[in-house]
Amino acid sequence: MHYNKLKIFIRNYILNAIRTIDDKFYAENKITKILFIFTDTYGFSCQTPIIQALETKSNINIRITTVENTPQSNIRCSTEQEQKIFNKYFINNKTATFSKWHLILDTHINSFYPKRNALRIGMHHGPGFGILGSKIHLVQNYDIFFGLSQIERYFLEQIKPDVFANNRAFFATGFPKADSLTNQPTNKLALFSRLDLKDKPTILITSHWQPTSTIGTFGSQVFKMLAQAFPDHNIIQTGHPWLWKNHKKIENLNPVTLIKEFNDIASQHTNAYFLPNENAEELLLISDLLIADHSSIITTYCLLDKPIVWFDNPEVSFAIPEIREAYRKASQTYIQLDELLDTCKLAISNPKDKALGREKMRNIFYTNQGNAGEKSAEILMAIGSICSIRSPSWKKIINLSNQADHSAINPDKS
Repeated sequence: MHYNKLKIFIRNYILNAIRTIDDKFYAENKITKILFIFTDTYGFSCQTPIIQALETKSNINIRITTVENTPQSNIRCSTEQEQKIFNKYFINNKTATFSKWHLILDTHINSFYPKRNALRIGMHHGPGFGILGSKIHLVQNYDIFFGLSQIERYFLEQIKPDVFANNRAFFATGFPKADSLTNQPTNKLALFSRLDLKDKPTILITSHWQPTSTIGTFGSQVFKMLAQAFPDHNIIQTGHPWLWKNHKKIENLNPVTLIKEFNDIASQHTNAYFLPNENAEELLLISDLLIADHSSIITTYCLLDKPIVWFDNPEVSFAIPEIREAYRKASQTYIQLDELLDTCKLAISNPKDKALGREKMRNIFYTNQGNAGEKSAEILMAIGSICSIRSPSWKKIINLSNQADHSAINPDKS
């Protein structure tokens, strides 16, 4: 027993010594080597704006790999542009595992394990925190975390004051996936034409996948009610992708039954459209009112500063109560189904009513609006060719992280 422990100790000692020599050889290198981990299409959509911004920089080596040893031909990205970027920089998992990297960027906790030291950087794959979780468990898996705002750091340090101490850095980069929503002009008529919608006011209904969501609680009733009550509006129903897939077991929800119900409603009402697979951001762009639940899509819609009706389900427990209050102040709310129609009419008749609440939501969840990809790339370049928190240059990263007085930010005064 003691012999085996000794063997493990010696083995680890030798490996760590080799890795330290390896780090010194690559430290302060003129070329910064960055690896992006593709975990799913949504996560990659969040990484793409950063990769595009890095392409304009010099002295950078970008590569993309998958969590497992997946053939390149098996990966299908969300858009043609993202597919081109993926194909351009792809290397297989095995090669990536044994190659030397300074920085490895993830959107999800995953099982990719490099054989050589590298700084692990985590970022959000959705524009939210404090809803179903504080994200503290996510942050603690990384050396560096790219957060949505300095206010997020404030909340994380309320939960664990030393979470960003000498061994972990935080940078408020924002949410790169939303850059296009802010920057691209909306060609509403072209989107209407592609989706075969009539040119009239549009209400979008979204739903999280959980039993406490709009669909989990009310099924198809919201879609049917709005189609009947607002014949002069397009009524679009969409939802989280897991709602429509058989592989995900969701309590009391059957994807086949759900799809049939929504298709039946759409066939019975000329103003009703069931669009489960369309790009959510494009649907937000053409909508005049959003009906949503605790999904983080509400935070995205606040970028457009248009009215929101929120299902404030008492059964949903927010990890950070202040975030629930921010949701309430940004929207007109309902709890019971019989309150829905009057709440929608109120939101439609007074679209500016919750503008201050929506502004606060933008401050909480969207630092660097329209420029988060570029800001993330700048921070990666500033970090440079460091591959371990044991590097003599690690203190420089901590100092960069602490340049903004994150701890002094009070979200109630934002």
